Amino acid sequence: MKNTPILITILLIILIGILTVLAVNVLGEETSVKDHINEYTYTKAICTDSYCQDYVIACKGLEIANIEPITGAVIDINSNWEDPRTPEQISTWCG
Repeated sequence: MKNTPILITILLIILIGILTVLAVNVLGEETSVKDHINEYTYTKAICTDSYCQDYVIACKGLEIANIEPITGAVIDINSNWEDPRTPEQISTWCG
């Protein structure tokens, strides 16, 4: 019985510590979600007269953050092939 107040104090300290860690993690995640809301990636084919290569395009808002070719995602096209995309779809990158 003498140790009961000490035990309760220790448990309360542990509980407060756990709640503090959880609160910091939750608030930190909210901030990072807001910071990354305008970051996204998509794939896009970039074509020349003779072939098309797929790329992963990473955007941050309206700016291009990164462009990387997808290995093996290349096709040869013949000279009478026409790109079915509109000129706007071809020229638009991030936005």
